[in-house]
Amino acid sequence: YLGFMEDGGYADRRLWSDEGWAWCVHANAGAPHGWFRDSQAQWIAAGPKGTHDLNPESAVIGINRYEAAAFAAWAGAELPHEYEWEVAQEMGRLRRTGEAWEWCANLFHPYPGFRDFPYREYSLPWFDTRHYVLRGGGPHTMPETKRASFRNYYVPTARHIFAGLRLKLRGSKSETK
Repeated sequence: YLGFMEDGGYADRRLWSDEGWAWCVHANAGAPHGWFRDSQAQWIAAGPKGTHDLNPESAVIGINRYEAAAFAAWAGAELPHEYEWEVAQEMGRLRRTGEAWEWCANLFHPYPGFRDFPYREYSLPWFDTRHYVLRGGGPHTMPETKRASFRNYYVPTARHIFAGLRLKLRGSKSETK
């Protein structure tokens, strides 16, 4: 992700959707939520336990769906549809899930035969063409929620939710983190 940033990804209009670019300009975005430079101009991150060095082996968190899609475009990849994500997870093909809520390509929608659970207002009001799906779970997600079938959803501008991404190579069913 640092490569995307250092390559000018936040300033390259070609990588962003119209809505994403409007958000990027308005927010003056240049890094994930909670990332900043220290006194030696090195990138560090702030989290629930304070500031820490970035770990290149850790999932990127603190990005919204617009940032995830721009990064995917820069990498020549795409975000997976949630159905692809779920099948790959159930087949044991995804590694290191649960480190970040992973933005998916699709809007939050009801499955065929949908019945509200655990209560009516939990998901029904959010099938509004403004909320996108996230899968996987973050570092502070309850274990019973970290399962292949659990769907999370947020508006595309949300960055505070320990959200990251998983890429799918274009035209492929292979995925990488």
